[in-house]
Amino acid sequence: MPTSHGPAGHALTGATRRSKSGASASSTFNFQFSIFNSRSAQRGYTMVALLVILTIMAVVLAFTIPRMWSDVLRRERELHTIWAMKQYAQAIDDYRRLNNGLPTKLEQLEKKTMPRVLRKTYLNPLSGELDWIMVPEGTPTPAMQQQVGVPGSVPQPSGPSGPVQPGQTPDGKPKEKPPKIDPHEFSGPFIGVRPPQTGPSQIEFLGQSSYETWMYTVNELTAEQQALATPTTTAPPRN
Repeated sequence: MPTSHGPAGHALTGATRRSKSGASASSTFNFQFSIFNSRSAQRGYTMVALLVILTIMAVVLAFTIPRMWSDVLRRERELHTIWAMKQYAQAIDDYRRLNNGLPTKLEQLEKKTMPRVLRKTYLNPLSGELDWIMVPEGTPTPAMQQQVGVPGSVPQPSGPSGPVQPGQTPDGKPKEKPPKIDPHEFSGPFIGVRPPQTGPSQIEFLGQSSYETWMYTVNELTAEQQALATPTTTAPPRN
């Protein structure tokens, strides 16, 4: 078929080219738009997955962090309680050395000056109150048990079903919370103080892992001082 070389032929050829160019541009736009939609969908799925992960992490942290923080605070209170017990034992020992006798009231440690034996009255860190139990003279203490050849500490009570667990009575029943007693009402020679709390402790103190068996008195203080003063001997080297 002969090709038209006139004005009509040129117009037809131009229209055909424009039609092909428009179709090519349209297909390119559709391809780019589909790629854009695919990437947008991927970003949307990634964002949703990230939000789900963050939500799960927030729930886990909400349950674990308060418990962990509570354990940390409890351990710090126990360490401070042990420190306070040692401060009282040191004050009682200083009072005994200066007055040739044990104190019979807590006020004697507070009011003793020139020199001062107790910098201040320390509250019980486990409760935040002044509710110490005074340890009377003659009470078996960990240091006394070690002197008679029983390593560790105060002997554990036993019941019909075996050793008594912390916070329980010999018959296996939970111990009742002891009544709150003002340490200032105590009267009699005492060698230390201990917390009134019961139940298991996080820290094992002098071989004891329950509050009701925690004890640090002038006997333990003297034993520690003697242990530090005793020189350690080493075996001579072998030839």
